[in-house]
Amino acid sequence: MLFVSPLVHFVLLRCNLYLFSQARHPIK
Repeated sequence: MLFVSPLVHFVLLRCNLYLFSQARHPIK
């Protein structure tokens, strides 16, 4: 469990950065 928390936090941060990048530079 102690290893799952940081992993989830990293994934959420990664997702957030990806969404932010998409918002700044929309591919559409």
